[in-house]
Amino acid sequence: MMRLVLILSLACALLLAPSAVLAQHEVPESLTCLERSYTAQQNARINELLPTMMPEDQAQSEELASYAASAAQICGSRYGWNRAQHVNAVVYEFSRLQEYRFRNYGPLSPEQLAGFDMALAAGDRSELWSAMESQINVAADMSESANDSDAEGREADVVIGEFAVEVGLETGSKAEQMGELLGYMALQRWARQKFAE
Repeated sequence: MMRLVLILSLACALLLAPSAVLAQHEVPESLTCLERSYTAQQNARINELLPTMMPEDQAQSEELASYAASAAQICGSRYGWNRAQHVNAVVYEFSRLQEYRFRNYGPLSPEQLAGFDMALAAGDRSELWSAMESQINVAADMSESANDSDAEGREADVVIGEFAVEVGLETGSKAEQMGELLGYMALQRWARQKFAE
């Protein structure tokens, strides 16, 4: 689970800092603008970057975030977003690109990804999404107290671990990799919700 915490911490540090440019919910129409707002040069560079990108590499993450921020600037001007919407749009788009990278160039096989998606779509996953959201809040240092953060983190680890067992990815690096993918999906979900507030 340490890899998941590292990824969430890095994403929140990059995208929620003052230096940043301004069942799943449907994506607001204005957020779909983001993936259509890259220049040809930016698209080419993103396509170069994603296959070899290491999530822990801050320079690569900052570069990817800069492209997401550029797209958010264009869409924000078009749709009249406020500062909070800008920031949440960048979080959403950065995480969307990371999920795309993981699914297309990551370590899980197509069969493992299919099993993950089938399990995620089965039944009520509100407890799992709540657990992931608590991890995001801890990473973003948004919890009310350190004790609450520790307790929530332990509870979240149990829920996420149970899902890993259900998917059959509970051992070693596979559990970490599943947590990474869940983290990107949860960040998109979280950002969409914050964007709509």
